[in-house]
Amino acid sequence: METEEKLNGNRKVARIILLNENGEVLLIQRPSDKYGANLWCLVGGKAEYGEELLDTIVRETHEEIGYMLNPANLKYFGEYSDASANPNILWYTHYFYETVSNKTEFVLNPNEAQNIKWFSLEELENCNIAFDHRSVIEQFFK
Repeated sequence: METEEKLNGNRKVARIILLNENGEVLLIQRPSDKYGANLWCLVGGKAEYGEELLDTIVRETHEEIGYMLNPANLKYFGEYSDASANPNILWYTHYFYETVSNKTEFVLNPNEAQNIKWFSLEELENCNIAFDHRSVIEQFFK
């Protein structure tokens, strides 16, 4: 289990920008009992202590939506840092991306999310998006 002491107040996070063949972005809606309740976000989560980022995104994607990513197909988009969730912790979020078939099926884990949906760029404009994910998605499509 990771501890504040081991991480010096920093956290590593890995997220995936999953795209379909129509250029839509997959988002999950956060549970009502977690931070960012009911907001939409990219799939992913915190790295366990000592865990490699690719292992984190593969694990988190499988846990949240039942989809097994192939690390060889992932492309790295970039790193963003944010302390807004907790001023004592600096979150280093690493974003990967991959395009999947429109026929790809997902199995939503109700403990991790309450809904899952593909969003077009136009639909994202009116979507309540968590954390800094809106700005990351906008940067991605520039």
